[in-house]
Amino acid sequence: MENATEDNRQIKNYDNFFFPAEDYEQSKRFYRDVLGLKIKFEFAEQGMVAFAVGDEEPAIILKDTKKFPDAKPCVWIEVADVRALYEETK
Repeated sequence: MENATEDNRQIKNYDNFFFPAEDYEQSKRFYRDVLGLKIKFEFAEQGMVAFAVGDEEPAIILKDTKKFPDAKPCVWIEVADVRALYEETK
């Protein structure tokens, strides 16, 4: 990463945060009732719910591990030029 330009490495924005939920309903209640987050959308049959965070697009998205057994925590970030950053850091 020594050659990566500062501009390409700079995080411009955060997008979505994905978290696996072993107990989907309990996790949903925690984010909604304890943390007070509003549900942005839910696809209950598919085992996914998103909670609004901030004023823009970002959301905390829970994935039911019974429906998504390979679900892993993931954070989407935005940088100035992802292709350039990839080329500079690979």
